[in-house]
Amino acid sequence: WFTLAGSLLTLLIFSFSKFQLPYYANIVFPFLAILIAQYIYKIQETSFGIGRLVQNFITILLLLGAIILQILYSPEVQSPFLIGLILLLSIFLLILPYWVKVNKNILAFYRAGLASIIFNLFLNWCFYPDLLKYQSGDEAAFYINKNYPAQPGVRMGIYSPGFEFYLKDTMIIADTNTINSPGSAKQGIWFISQEGIDFMQRKNIPYEIVKELPEFHVTMLTLKFINKKTRSRELKKNYIVRML
Repeated sequence: WFTLAGSLLTLLIFSFSKFQLPYYANIVFPFLAILIAQYIYKIQETSFGIGRLVQNFITILLLLGAIILQILYSPEVQSPFLIGLILLLSIFLLILPYWVKVNKNILAFYRAGLASIIFNLFLNWCFYPDLLKYQSGDEAAFYINKNYPAQPGVRMGIYSPGFEFYLKDTMIIADTNTINSPGSAKQGIWFISQEGIDFMQRKNIPYEIVKELPEFHVTMLTLKFINKKTRSRELKKNYIVRML
């Protein structure tokens, strides 16, 4: 009862919170794991089939999820080692009933666990590395670190914690009032939005676009973004710019 109350009460509190992120629920996973372990222990020698059906459904759902994401999103990051490992685990999942002789209920949990491993390998080694390219602040910081290591990065009109976190050199925050001011910002490499480009064009401020970066709020995925055929219409553009 302590475990049950500790997990469900915490989830209830999070559910009523005005600011919610999925990973807040991570702290209740150990409590839920204890409850699940007790449930698995109880059904080892029973013929009760509802839990088995649920686990088989989860297995199918996870595998279909990976296949659908691969078809719809088509991530560019492809690792031969990853593909080989996923295929090997998928084959193992199919032959598991013939290899491991256990109660059917326990076998269903084994298969669901293996499907979870396959799905998370796909997410972490294939899907997310490609997805994070659309966090333009991170990509801008990586580009400046590599190509302009001794120059400060200047951020204007964009809120980007990733840019601040990954940029190795000095970061300067500028605005439209200080864009023409002399000093280190003028000599820096600027990370600006489309609105910043429009402003400089209106004011005839000379600049050179060094790199164009696609931008999408990757924590708020939509079907139109995931679908490679409609993704371009969902993207914004940010830029790395050098002042002339």
